[in-house]
Amino acid sequence: MLLGEYPQIREYIAKHARTCFYFAVALAVIGLVEPFLNNTVGYLFNKVALFPLAIGITLALAIYYSGENRPGTKLLSFVGNRTLGIYLGHFFLVDPLRNILLPGDRALVAIIVLFTCIAAKDIKDWFLFKLRESMGWETV
Repeated sequence: MLLGEYPQIREYIAKHARTCFYFAVALAVIGLVEPFLNNTVGYLFNKVALFPLAIGITLALAIYYSGENRPGTKLLSFVGNRTLGIYLGHFFLVDPLRNILLPGDRALVAIIVLFTCIAAKDIKDWFLFKLRESMGWETV
C-alpha cells in the first residue's frame, strides 16, 4: 500500500536494490533470532517477532523477484494467484480439520488446506474456461 501511495519509495528501492535486500534479510533474521534471545520460543509467545520476520521475508522476496529471469518465478506466481482464495476460504476447513478430524496435527491440517484451496481454484478456473468457450466469449 505504501508503494502505491508513494512512488518515490519504489524508485528508491529500484535504485538501491542490493542494500534494501540486505536490510530486508537482516530484518527477517532479527525476527527469527529474537524469540531465542528473549526465551519466548513457542506457539503464540513470540508475536512481536512475527512482524519483522514476515515483513523482512516479504520485502526480500519482492526485491529479489523484481529482477529479470529469476528461478521459481512461475511457481510463486502460481501459488500467489491462489493465496487470496486460500485466505478467504481456509477457515471453512481449518476448524473442522483441527478440532474434529486431526486434533493436534497442525502441519497436516495446513497442507490439506493448502492443496484443497489450490484444487478448488483450479476447478473453478477450468469451469470458467469451459463456460467462456461454450458461450463463444474470448478466453485470455
